Amino acid sequence: MKDMVKEILTANEKAKKSKKKAEIKRFKFVGKMKARLDEKKSDYIDKARMNIKIIEKLEKSKAEVEISRIKDEYEKTLRKIDEIYLKNKQEWCAQIFNNVVEKKR
Repeated sequence: MKDMVKEILTANEKAKKSKKKAEIKRFKFVGKMKARLDEKKSDYIDKARMNIKIIEKLEKSKAEVEISRIKDEYEKTLRKIDEIYLKNKQEWCAQIFNNVVEKKR
């Protein structure tokens, strides 16, 4: 009977030690998985930031091209207006003068 109690106590101690080892392994495993997850998140965030920078540069480049195109179009239109103005300046001034003079009569 003493031997049986001793075996039960020994088995109980072994079970406690095994449980403790399993808990330690589980704790270490969870820690490693958390570290890996944090590393993956960090990598993902770094890649996302790099992609954002690339996209910003691309969009800035596209915007600069579009601004340049609009500026060229604006300058072309302005030159046309200046040409039309210079071509018709005398006639328009005369018309305005005549309209003012006729209204005063």
